[in-house]
Amino acid sequence: MAITNTHLLEERAEAHWKTALLLEESDNEWAAVLAFYSCYQLARAALLSDPVFDNEERLMQIHENLRTQDKYKTKHEVHQSGQGSNGFGVNDLVHQLYNYVSQLYRTSLAVSMV
Repeated sequence: MAITNTHLLEERAEAHWKTALLLEESDNEWAAVLAFYSCYQLARAALLSDPVFDNEERLMQIHENLRTQDKYKTKHEVHQSGQGSNGFGVNDLVHQLYNYVSQLYRTSLAVSMV
């Protein structure tokens, strides 16, 4: 079951970040993975606490398929198939709602996959 407590997500993000820094000191490639998961946990905390999800009409102005329950998403990304979309993942929501950090977030994802 996914964590839905923002405080716990923030604590987990901090723990991932501290471990990433320790691993990075020894040039361990897993540092990038932990750094990404730190960002991912913070993104999930932001989504859960974002008041935009209290207003379905506002969400639909941002994207016609955004819904209140999307704040509970845990998949990283949902790939589109054919003409329709099968929803949003955390990465997609970061891009839609937090465009000002989207590039940095995606960079952390790309680095963790190298």
